[in-house]
Amino acid sequence: GGVRFDRTCMELPPYSWGFLGINLLLLFVLFPLAGMRNMDQFRRYFMTKLCNLLFMRQLAARIKEKGLEDKVIATASHPGYTSTKLLAKAASSWSGWHLWARSMGQSAADGSTTLLEATVGKSTNNGDYIGPQYLAFGPPAKAWILGSGQSQEQGADMWSFSEECLGIKFDP
Repeated sequence: GGVRFDRTCMELPPYSWGFLGINLLLLFVLFPLAGMRNMDQFRRYFMTKLCNLLFMRQLAARIKEKGLEDKVIATASHPGYTSTKLLAKAASSWSGWHLWARSMGQSAADGSTTLLEATVGKSTNNGDYIGPQYLAFGPPAKAWILGSGQSQEQGADMWSFSEECLGIKFDP
């Protein structure tokens, strides 16, 4: 066996430093230093990011396996660090973090360029993960998929769990 998703709660699976390594640094070092104490909302946020990436990779593999890449592609994107109302609301009680969020985050419009690139970019391919060139900000570029984001076993489990929840099987 290997690591499987706990289907009854959204707990982070063990993962290597890489794909979510920067988030671990934020979660356990920088956020607490900035006065943030309740990390549950961030754990859930990071887990949903991982689940979306694993699901996209499984969908991309099935599209490729069926020879449908000329008709449809599966991609994922992340906006980097954007200064949005969502982040502002979450960070409002975290003293210095809120000021940093407002001054250092890129605009929501700039953050949305990665989504545009992932959906209609001329150089975007099936299975691509698009993010800001400099990880947190910058023009859209192909992003690295590291750590648990590369796990075929976790991806397959995420896929089968999705099929079970929906009561359907992928059959293009």
